[in-house]
Formats: sequence, C-alpha cells, structure tokens
Amino acid sequence: KIGVSPGKPRDRPYDTALNAGEPNYQGQLVLFRDRNGWCPYSERVWLGMMAKGLDFLEVLVDNQGSKPGWYYQKAGGSTPAVKWSDDTWQTESLDLLEGLDE
Repeated sequence: KIGVSPGKPRDRPYDTALNAGEPNYQGQLVLFRDRNGWCPYSERVWLGMMAKGLDFLEVLVDNQGSKPGWYYQKAGGSTPAVKWSDDTWQTESLDLLEGLDE
C-alpha cells in the first residue's frame, strides 16, 4: 500500500465527445486524458495523481475523433495535459509527473 490515501477525481469525468463546450474549471487542478484509456502517457499521469492523493477534475479527450477547438488552443491538442490550479497549462507526461512533486 502506498503511504498516502488514494486520490480521486472530484466528479464524474467531463467527456469532450459528449459535451462540445468548454467546462468551467477555473482555479482547479484538472487532468485532460485519453477518453478510452489507450494512451499510456495519460494513464501514467492519472496514476501519479491518484497515488499522491490529489483532488482533481478529469476531462476525457477523444484521441480517435475530433477534439474541440478550445482544447487545441489551450493544450495544442495533445494528451495528457494538466491545467494547474493557477490556471497555467502543461503537457508531456514526464514533465507533468515532475510538476506533481513541486
């Protein structure tokens, strides 16, 4: 067992394939990950956030279909991405895991 209590997403994940609009997530930690669980980089960051016991929102992004235009503007269209609670965005799974340690 990991020495911290497991994290959990706060609400049901927001699915961009089902909801076209941008979710309201200002001032919150948000993980943008692959909708189908096929992206090992997305899963790596998700597991890191869970293991650290973080309270975060999840947004599922359809890597096999079209992504919303707002997502391209914010994260360049790649998954995984994290929107930090200070409203800055970051991509690249290893960089995200390092950011979780800061």
